[in-house]
Amino acid sequence: MSEGYPSDWDSRRKEVYQRDNYECQNCGARGGSHGSAELHAHHIVPKSKGGTHQKSNLDTLCKECHNAIHGDSMAPSEPATETGSEWGFPLSVNQYPYAVSNEIELGNQIIDTIDLLEKFAENLEDLGDYAKRFVRFSEEETSERLENRFREVKEELSNNFGDFEQAIAHMREIPLPESHRESAPQEQYQDILTIATDIQDIVADHRDVSIRVKNQRNITQSDIVDIDMIGEEFETLTERYINASEEVTDYLLSLIQGKVASISSNVIGNAAEPDNCPICGDEMRTKEVKNIAGSHDLALARCENCRTEWALTETTMEIIHSSRDIHEVKLFTEVVNELYSQGYRLPEDIDTYRQASDKYFGLKKKLGSVVVLLALGIIWASYEAGSFLMFGVLIIGLFIGRKTLGDSWLQKKLGNGIP
Repeated sequence: MSEGYPSDWDSRRKEVYQRDNYECQNCGARGGSHGSAELHAHHIVPKSKGGTHQKSNLDTLCKECHNAIHGDSMAPSEPATETGSEWGFPLSVNQYPYAVSNEIELGNQIIDTIDLLEKFAENLEDLGDYAKRFVRFSEEETSERLENRFREVKEELSNNFGDFEQAIAHMREIPLPESHRESAPQEQYQDILTIATDIQDIVADHRDVSIRVKNQRNITQSDIVDIDMIGEEFETLTERYINASEEVTDYLLSLIQGKVASISSNVIGNAAEPDNCPICGDEMRTKEVKNIAGSHDLALARCENCRTEWALTETTMEIIHSSRDIHEVKLFTEVVNELYSQGYRLPEDIDTYRQASDKYFGLKKKLGSVVVLLALGIIWASYEAGSFLMFGVLIIGLFIGRKTLGDSWLQKKLGNGIP
């Protein structure tokens, strides 16, 4: 065991891998039994800066991304599928705030269905080709290999059909998010859902014709016409589906960038970390999200139990997403930790949290005023004495006193006078 690590480090890091689904939280590479990436447990707040070995301070990273953070190399970006590289999706939900999870989920679903359309085209073409081969042979002459291949393609088409059906059903449950800056392409979104139903019917018709030809070992002119017409209609519907999808995904990307930009003013780095979720009491997981939606860095605290997320600064935490009816809540992290220890919870005690945070802000202002007055006194006394050394010693003493006695006074006031 490396020096400075707990005795259960090996089991602890494996629990972190399992929690993160064996996926690098930076680039999405999979490890363990799910992929070939070598996984590392990364300390979000470095050990050198007081970071702990608790699981809430650990992230799963692949070896390349971990080396990039601690070295001079550049971390690999999130891998994208061939379709995603053109559309901006798919995106990893883990790399974005919960506040844009619906947009990401919907965009990813749309891209998944487009990938399935490409598979449909391949399956239908293969199924038709194999069906025509059966016409050339009698039942006795048909090879087992041809039978197996036809069955495999039919099963693959059936699986893809089920995945497409499931994806569309899931999309119907996600309303297209609204924007205050631009009108939502509701018509195009409804077109996607309508065309999807037509595509399902066309795929089923093509499959049925191929199966009939195979079973009867006879292809008529009407079968050829049907296959040609169905193929042309499938291509037309696919083109309409892709055009509508492009408008919707462009809109979703714009929403994601706008929402991320609206909360990107929060300080990343020495962010104050909450101890527990003030809503459900579960352990909070602190996460630094870098270079998202262009160039925004965020410090986030997430509760995976109640899916509440807070944006962190050096002293405050502001709610940016919650499944509960809690909005526009910005509190001092020290206040949240203290009130939680006293048994107060959100949203029931929201007024108590806000009053205590306001009182704490007043105390910090009062302490700041005292420090400013003392600094002015030090400047005057040092000037009168003509001693730069005296000025340096007293200023350093003031700084140390502010951090020790000042913080102790604030903590005492916080514990005794709140609520």
